[in-house]
Amino acid sequence: MRLSLVCRSLFHVAAPALAVLASASCSSAPDQASTSGGGGSGGNSSKPILLAQAEVPQSLTVHGEDVFWTDVHFDASVRWAVVNRVPKRGGMATLASEQQGKVSFLGIAADDVAVDWVGYDGQIPTPGFVFQLPAMGLDPVVLNAAQDAPVAIASGAQGLYWVNLGPGAVVSLPKASAVPVPLATDPQDSASCIAIAGTDVVWLSHNGIERISRVSISGGASAVVTQGDEGGQLGCLAADAQYVYFTRTGTSSGSFEPVYNHDGSVYRVALAGGSPELLAQSQESPHGIAVDDTFVYWHSTIDGSLNRMPKGGGAVTVLASPGHEVFDSFRTQSVVVDADGVYWISERKIWAWLKP
Repeated sequence: MRLSLVCRSLFHVAAPALAVLASASCSSAPDQASTSGGGGSGGNSSKPILLAQAEVPQSLTVHGEDVFWTDVHFDASVRWAVVNRVPKRGGMATLASEQQGKVSFLGIAADDVAVDWVGYDGQIPTPGFVFQLPAMGLDPVVLNAAQDAPVAIASGAQGLYWVNLGPGAVVSLPKASAVPVPLATDPQDSASCIAIAGTDVVWLSHNGIERISRVSISGGASAVVTQGDEGGQLGCLAADAQYVYFTRTGTSSGSFEPVYNHDGSVYRVALAGGSPELLAQSQESPHGIAVDDTFVYWHSTIDGSLNRMPKGGGAVTVLASPGHEVFDSFRTQSVVVDADGVYWISERKIWAWLKP
């Protein structure tokens, strides 16, 4: 495994002298410079901080004082699926988990006690895996190795929830249980994002008529929250107990070398269903989205910007514009938020915007 981007994990290094020696073999931490020219030094900053360089980042989450993300590294002809971590206020990136071969690590989520992620080897149907990093000092473990291509995962107070591609299915793993429980099936076996909405789980799927669906975390009949492709493809979603917030990437004109119309949008729709409410328009291909108690945040995949607006509607604020992005990987969630800041993937880099 090459170490040009992250250090090897120091989880099992107990002696201080060994920790210093191991750290000396790591590459330098990325400069924490904001895009406006100032230096990022952690703390409460309103400038974006470059946390780490990635290779093929897929999804990210925040756990405690660290940001974790799934990635792919290449060492000559050898392919490694990896999970990396970096302090959310800036510092050295380290390796949390790796696996050689065809398996890809995709969606990742976290709660107060663990980080969980899913992956499979790129073929459908195929055995897929649910992994967990229980705590500092412990090795990652396989929670389940009998899923059919799991792609996205969410973590809640009652357990884990993920969505499989083949066949389309939403599955839960209750706390203190080793037995996954099927919650819903989705014949549109091309889901990409999943979130917890109060006592429901919501997810989006793409084959056929694009739609967002929901099911109770305790099981039962699933229901369609919204569907259709007006305004472009669904990007990703986030949720609270009342609403589902989602992005649409926008439309293109012309059949030969189509021209993008710069008309991406952000919506919210009541969890019970109904007509979606337009929150923001004329966005640059928005994809990843996250919400906190006050704001909705999203990432634009053309200009690389991080944007924010009040959840109930209002003015759009550009929080960061780190530069042009080439949207070149399949991502389940590229924006997450916690009490301290917002963290996102742009230009194969991991960024943070710490709340003032």
